[in-house]
Amino acid sequence: MLHVAVHRSISAGKRHPRSSAPTERIHLTSKQMRPSCSSRGLSNCARGTSRNDDALVVGSWYDGVMTNVARVVGLGFVLLAACTTREPSIATNPDAQPIASASKAGSSPPPVVTSAAPPKLLASVSTPPPSDEPLIREYHDLARKPAPKSELEAFVSAHPRLLVASAGPYGPSIMWVLEFAEEEAALVLYGAGATTPPTALGLAARGGLDAFVGAMLAKGADPNGGDDWGYTPLHLAAKYGHVKTMRRLLEAKAKTSVRASNDGYTALHLAVIEREVEAVALLIAAKADLEAKDEHGRTPLHWGPFAYTPQPKHIYRRMGQPHDTVFVDPGPAKGIRLLLDAGAKVDAVDEEGDTPLHEAARLGSVRGAELLVARGAKANVKNKAGETPISIAQAMEHRSGVLDILRRAR
Repeated sequence: MLHVAVHRSISAGKRHPRSSAPTERIHLTSKQMRPSCSSRGLSNCARGTSRNDDALVVGSWYDGVMTNVARVVGLGFVLLAACTTREPSIATNPDAQPIASASKAGSSPPPVVTSAAPPKLLASVSTPPPSDEPLIREYHDLARKPAPKSELEAFVSAHPRLLVASAGPYGPSIMWVLEFAEEEAALVLYGAGATTPPTALGLAARGGLDAFVGAMLAKGADPNGGDDWGYTPLHLAAKYGHVKTMRRLLEAKAKTSVRASNDGYTALHLAVIEREVEAVALLIAAKADLEAKDEHGRTPLHWGPFAYTPQPKHIYRRMGQPHDTVFVDPGPAKGIRLLLDAGAKVDAVDEEGDTPLHEAARLGSVRGAELLVARGAKANVKNKAGETPISIAQAMEHRSGVLDILRRAR
């Protein structure tokens, strides 16, 4: 028997619109309900023959809901079965020949030959190779102790992978030790046949590693090979003032005239900019071009005033706290003097029409202005913008020291 509870409102002043009786429980048998209630809908069920229309309506609604729930559950089982059903795989023997159909009536086809081997995976998941960085760092740490050569050789012998190891950011293992100027460790790797890119020569020149530079040159390394910025080993040795390394490179036919692809600098430009006086003297003696121009048409002499501008020096009373800044006199302009003594043009102009004296006025290089004026530089020559060294110094009040020199020169 189906039990259906029909609830009617019994609140004060309000009655169910179809009955004034309080809440009651009505028991209906299946015979008292229309067979078509669940299919005809609620409106048809409302016209039932039961003695209580409300009970019939609710019973039909309940029956319809349960029928729909049963349909949904059934559909769910069908979908679940469809998703879990898998098509059986047939592993065929790749060496088996195609089976021809029977040519005579009544003949049965030969049985299908299947392979007992499991089916091959369509694709395999590749795992990245282990990183070489831990091995490289272990060798680098050994070199930093510093460990004796015999210990380094023993490590390389026990770890042959190190000869071809590579990891970011420096690349091959030999570049790691060269980056930190570990010359003995680099020589051990090089002697063992480690992977050595051509740029290793420049890196060694930058660090002034003369023995390693000599070893590479002895095996035919190109002394004029450039790095990603076009700097040759001679550029890098000159920039950092490694005169002994420069001599090795010059003996190996390194060219002083090579202009870097990045900024057009020659080795002489860099030596002047960094105030490496001995490097400047060596390059001048090697017949470096005094009038070579960078990407903006500036000669090495144009960069002389920059090198001899008062240099900032930070004074910390306590680390991590704000600091004071003072400007220190760079001393006599020896690099400028060497260039002028060798015959550099004192009034050479760049692509903007500026002379070295324009640069001295703009930068406030008292040392540079003094020497240039003493060698005949003109204080009233105009650049393409119509500016003279004097007008530039006048427009920049903090260049008063240069302005006094230029006024006396008129």
